[in-house]
Amino acid sequence: MRVLLERSESLRGELGTALYQSILEAAGNVRSTREIPNQQVQQNVLKWMESGARGILRMREIAAEISEPAFYVILDEHGVESLTKISSSGVVKKLVDALTLALSEQVRRRGHPSLRPQPEVSTHMHEGRR
Repeated sequence: MRVLLERSESLRGELGTALYQSILEAAGNVRSTREIPNQQVQQNVLKWMESGARGILRMREIAAEISEPAFYVILDEHGVESLTKISSSGVVKKLVDALTLALSEQVRRRGHPSLRPQPEVSTHMHEGRR
């Protein structure tokens, strides 16, 4: 049980205080991990926190791929000052969706380096060599 609490508390930095607190209140109906009544609720809270952390990580990955102005426009459209100030799991989902769409549009417009055609490499052997 203690391991679940420690893992949940370790995600505070990744999630930011607002999202961390929001998940505690929504999934655990508490304001502190120490108030979580049983292991089942702890597991549920941890599941939500890990999901939120994956969403934040995905946003950071996409942000590295799209233009900085596009990234900040999306944050502004969702009323988010920074990734550490996201207030709910619903906002995380909306941001991941919006950023994914922006990345897809960027790839469609400009192409992505990993999607550009690569030069062909000759695979046939020179005659006389084996």
